[in-house]
Amino acid sequence: MKRPLHIAAAFLGLVSVYSSTRLIPAGFYAAVLSAVRAAVGPPVMAKITDGALHDETKGVSVRLPEGWTMQGGRRYGDGEQTVMFTRGEGWCGLWYFVQKTAPRTAAEVEASLAQGIEEKNGQRLRAGFSGYQVLPDSRRSHEVNGHPALTWQAEFYRKGRRMVKTLTRVESPVAIALFFSRVPADEPLDITPVSSTLRLPSGR
Repeated sequence: MKRPLHIAAAFLGLVSVYSSTRLIPAGFYAAVLSAVRAAVGPPVMAKITDGALHDETKGVSVRLPEGWTMQGGRRYGDGEQTVMFTRGEGWCGLWYFVQKTAPRTAAEVEASLAQGIEEKNGQRLRAGFSGYQVLPDSRRSHEVNGHPALTWQAEFYRKGRRMVKTLTRVESPVAIALFFSRVPADEPLDITPVSSTLRLPSGR
C-alpha cells in the first residue's frame, strides 16, 4: 500500500512544479490534484457556502475573494488536509491540521512558527531545489484573525528561471495551517486576500 501512496505523492509534487512554471494550466493541475488525492485519502470534509470554505468537522474556514475558486482537496495522514484554490492560471494551496493533544502555550506556538521555516527549508533542499534560499527581507510576523502568523518568501531556480515561493504559516493553540504558492518571479501572485481570511479553532 505504501508504494502507491509514495508514487501518488511524487506525481502530485511533479505536477505542481510544472503548474507553477505555467507549463500546464491551473485547471488541468486541479483535475490531476483531484485524481491523485483520490489515491491517498477521502475527500476533504469541506464545502463552499456563501463564498467561503467551511470544514465543520475541524472548525476551519476560509473566505474566498472574488475571482478565487476552490478546486477540491483531500484528507490524509493523521487528520491532515490539503485544499487547493485557483485564480486564473495562479494557484494557492492550504494545508492544515487540528491537533488532538492539549492546547499549546503561546510560547510553544511561537517556537513552532519559527521552526516551520527551518522545516520547509530542509524539505526543499533535500528535494534538490536549485539555489533554494529564504529572501532575507521577506520574513514578517503578524496576526490572522487573532492568531500569530509568519509570512516569508524563498527563491529557487527551475530550468534557469527564477521562482518565488510564498508561505504563510498560522497557528492556534490546537491547529496549524500553511498557505503556499510558487510562481515565476516576474509573475507575482498575492495570496494575502485568501490567507488573511483564515479562521482556526482556538481550543479555548
